[in-house]
Formats: sequence, structure tokens, C-alpha cells
Amino acid sequence: MNAKPLDVGQLVPPFLPDNLVNWEAGSPDWAKTLVIANWRIETVSKAGTFREAEQALDHFQEMGVNGVWLNPVFQHAADAPFYPCGDRMVRNGYYQEDPSLLCADLGTEKDYEEFIKQAHKRNIRVFLDAIPHGVSKVSRLVSEHPDWFKKDENGELIGTWSMLDFDFERSEECRQWYIQTTVDWILKFGLDGIRCDVEPFVSGPERIWREVRRRCENAGRKIVLFSEHPSDERGAFDFEQIGVGNVPGDYAADSRNYYMEHNIAEATRSGSGLSGGGRHRLYTFAVSDHDSADYTVKGSLLRFGYQAIFAPLIPLFHIGEEWNNDKAGSGALYCREIRWEELQLQENRTFFEAVKKLMWIRRSYPEIFQFFPEDHRQVNLAAVPSDGPMQAYARYKGKTAILIVPNPSDGERDVTCRIPWPDIGIEPGKSYMLTDLIHGESRTLEGDYFTLKVAPDALGVIKLEPMYAEGAD
Repeated sequence: MNAKPLDVGQLVPPFLPDNLVNWEAGSPDWAKTLVIANWRIETVSKAGTFREAEQALDHFQEMGVNGVWLNPVFQHAADAPFYPCGDRMVRNGYYQEDPSLLCADLGTEKDYEEFIKQAHKRNIRVFLDAIPHGVSKVSRLVSEHPDWFKKDENGELIGTWSMLDFDFERSEECRQWYIQTTVDWILKFGLDGIRCDVEPFVSGPERIWREVRRRCENAGRKIVLFSEHPSDERGAFDFEQIGVGNVPGDYAADSRNYYMEHNIAEATRSGSGLSGGGRHRLYTFAVSDHDSADYTVKGSLLRFGYQAIFAPLIPLFHIGEEWNNDKAGSGALYCREIRWEELQLQENRTFFEAVKKLMWIRRSYPEIFQFFPEDHRQVNLAAVPSDGPMQAYARYKGKTAILIVPNPSDGERDVTCRIPWPDIGIEPGKSYMLTDLIHGESRTLEGDYFTLKVAPDALGVIKLEPMYAEGAD
């Protein structure tokens, strides 16, 4: 590792205003650059306020994250249940009072606006967590607009999760109010997009989200919308929260270490584990999110790097994965206390710096790692033959390839790989240089094979490039 800690934020693309943002296959061009962290304002600091949350922005800027998905910031309902968070109790933010109101416990509207401005100064995009299914039974909206809500055959108001559900199908007034309320959040606070809770199963993408996007675009805003569940409605949603391994009818809280259990090269080419059979452009790998029962990475560079950071996907993870926050905790991550002091422990700090090195590599080669063709199955990933116990793979562009060599073993291992020349579109027979991007060591490639020593439960990252520029002697 470098003696001086890496500041990966220097490599993150700059935040640009919408008039300088281009559309790429229906999404803002910055969507392909995203690495997203999911967290709550309530649990990220003891105070649980927007003002105190700025330390998290500094942390993610250092790491090279440029998207934060905040769990709901709407006004908590008076009857919202509490859950333990360390030595505190926090409310369930999904149990909302009114989606037009900011939660006063988190701060003022001015505080929220300043938080978003501070994120943008750090080149970080902010996503609102919208809850379109309904509100608490004690919400003022229920008494003022009972016709906005679903009813059973006896005319009784009904809903899910002890709440009452909006009836967007029968109430045009409710539908228009909800659409404009959502658009107003984006325009008023300068938000960059929305994570749509439970969608596409609540409102349907045609009924709400295409119109939200259209109105934002008419106002000059180019936003990203992502659904919780798999969706083929890419005109409404840019991608889904859990892009890999989330099978309809078998809800997954995250991507379940999918590529540790399935061959990543074969799955990518076939579209296995992806909504729409892999025919869409953008997908995420959700290492974890607030619904996850526990952290996934648990100190494994292999799990983090192989599946998310270097795979042809948008990495998404819950805060704390990057330094092993509270690995002895229990319960969903939604209420897990974020213990910043644990980041200063030597073992955790070392791991965080190692994760940053992987992020530094991803950010250093955007032409390779931010390549998203309109059909994901055509992405620049090729199998690398090796004598290791797990599939090695290459990401490539032009005359450069980066080879990802995994070692799932408990001990250090020498892994011998063969360069798959035709599959990465590089001509053999010339002089090539191999550079170990983890350790900074270079050597000349001799023949078609190389051997790399890889640490346990980790991965090697090798850059293959010509030794001489084109036309040089």
C-alpha cells in the first residue's frame, strides 16, 4: 500500500449542471459513472441530522463514491414504530406522515438544501427515497382526502405494512398531486434522482414515473430513477436497486454474492441473473442495502472487488461495508449504528485503504470500467483461462486490458493465467508489459502466460498494454 492515503475523489468526474449533461440511451451521461452508497441520516451520526452528516460526504469523496441514496427523509408519522440503534431508538422512516413534508427531526429545509449543495461540491449525486405506496393511518391526508386511498369491497380503507395505500388508478387528483409533489422535491432541492420504493409493483411505471421524468426534463433537469425490484420498463427506470440475482417472486435484499456462486463470464454473456435476460444497458450489483440482514463483504476484498467494483455493473453498497462497520451486529442494516470510531482501528483502516486502491483503479480507467453498451450481454468482459479455483476475467478497451485474478482460498496462491487474445481484441506476437496495479510492479510478458501471487480471499489486478507506442521502433 502507498504510505500516503489515496484520495480517490480526485478521479471522480466533476459535477456538471444539467445544460452540460448529455443523454446516453435515455439516461444522463453521468449514470454510467455511478458508485452508490446507501445510508440513513438518522444512523450516520449520533445527532442524526443533515448538518452532522457532512462527515459522511467527506468520507465518500475520499473513497471515490459519487452517488448517495438516502433512506426516506419525509416527516415521520406520529405512530411510526421505533427500532434500536446502538444506545438510541430511531423511527421507521418508511412509515411516512406526508410525502410533501421534510422530517423536522433531521433539520430544516435550508439544512437539507445545504447538505445537497455540499454533496455536489464533492461531485456526489443525491437520490431521494420515494415511498409511493401510501401513508400512515393518522396522516392528515387520510382525513382530508379519503377518496385518494384504496378501499375494500365494503368501502373500508386498506393498505400494506399497517399503512393506507394511495389509489393512483381511480383517483386522478391523487395521482397528479403525487407526481407534482415528487417533481417539486427534485426542483426545489436540486436532487439528482429517485429510488422508487417497492416499484414497479405499486404505481406502475407508466402511471407515475415516466411523467415525473418528463416534467423534470421539461424543467431542464436530467435525472436518474431506479426501482427497488426488477423492471423491464427502462423508459421509466434507468436501472433497479438489485440488478443481479433478484428473481421475481423470490425477493432478494441484495445480490447474494451471485458471482461468487455463478461463473461471471458465462452469466454475463447469457444474461443470467439479470432482469430482461441482460438485454438492458445499466444494472447494479447490490453488495448490500438497508434491507440486508447483515453486511456482505466482511473484510473480503474478493467479494467487494470481483463482484462489484470491477464487474460491468454499477456498484451499490450499504455504508460500513468498506471498513467492516459493526461486523458483530444483528438485524437489518437499516437501523445499524454507523460506528465511525471503528474506521480508525488498524485492521479496518488497512482494509478501507485496500478498498480505495480498488476504487482508484476503477476510476483511473473510465474507458474500460464505464463502458455500458445498450445490450449488457455485449459488455467488455472476457473469461481468462487459469489454473485458479475461480473464473478470472478481463475488462478491455483498445490495446489495453485489465485482468482480474481471484483467489477464494484461505492461503496465498500462485495463479497462472493465459491471455485470451482473440476475446479481448488484442493482437498477440508483440511486446507487452504487465503491471500489477495493486503493488505497482511491472514486467515484460513472455509468451501467452503469466503467474501472479494472490493474497487469500483477495484478487490480483494486472494491466496488459503494449511496451511501445504504435509506430515506435
